[in-house]
Amino acid sequence: AFAVFARDRQVPAHHLAKLPADRQAEAGPAVLHLRRCLGLTQRDVAEALGMTQAAIHSIEVGKHRDVYPSTLRKLAAFFAVTPEYFYQKEGR
Repeated sequence: AFAVFARDRQVPAHHLAKLPADRQAEAGPAVLHLRRCLGLTQRDVAEALGMTQAAIHSIEVGKHRDVYPSTLRKLAAFFAVTPEYFYQKEGR
């Protein structure tokens, strides 16, 4: 079964369990993981969400750990997950 849809691509559900075990409660690792699973570039995601590539990069590398709620909602909608997904620990 497929759990995440973004544009015309799908991420198999088993990829969702492969987030780093030591991740903190931050969106970056989840955004990076989902984007890579979909084979998208930071620019692809940024353009789809009306953001800059630099903003997506900053989120992914943890430069901005406190992501605005509106940005989190955009990311969640794009990746077809709930905003809470980005703050879950391992073991989905």
